[in-house]
Amino acid sequence: LTREVGTPFTRANLATADDDLWRELYDTTVTTFHRNGLARYEVSNFAKEGHRCLHNEHYWRARPWVGLGPGAHGWEPDSTRTVGTSDIDAWLTDPQPVRARPTDLELAAELIGSTLRHADGIDRHLVRARTGFDPRLPAIVERQALATMTASTIRLTSAGFPLADGIAARICAELLPGQRALYA
Repeated sequence: LTREVGTPFTRANLATADDDLWRELYDTTVTTFHRNGLARYEVSNFAKEGHRCLHNEHYWRARPWVGLGPGAHGWEPDSTRTVGTSDIDAWLTDPQPVRARPTDLELAAELIGSTLRHADGIDRHLVRARTGFDPRLPAIVERQALATMTASTIRLTSAGFPLADGIAARICAELLPGQRALYA
């Protein structure tokens, strides 16, 4: 969970668990879910066959969506992002969202970060077609067996799922080797 300024969660000032305990709890959760017939289809989502959350599947597979209402975010088919103001009075006066088109590099990073989390992984053809960038598996990730790469996909292994964000950052760093600081 993220501690956002001004939220009840942050004000509660709860103690946080260290990384080792978080990992132990994650691994226990994965084992327990698998033992009970729930398959992982995303880093933190499990379901019985045929019962995946279709709403979230939409996001993790880089499909467009409409954001309606104050503070709502959307993603148009051309990858334009939309966001409505969070101020309800301002939204009632002008409900038109602000539109912004990410650069190809920003879009590639977003596609990598979101789709890698899914069990189906990154569709390399999709990333190339929409951005011109060809995601590749960094050697260190491959050596540690954290992900696999084919001509069409990059997928996390069981060992890689808990490290998805770091692996995504490493894949993004390979897009423009001279600009690793952007993603590392």
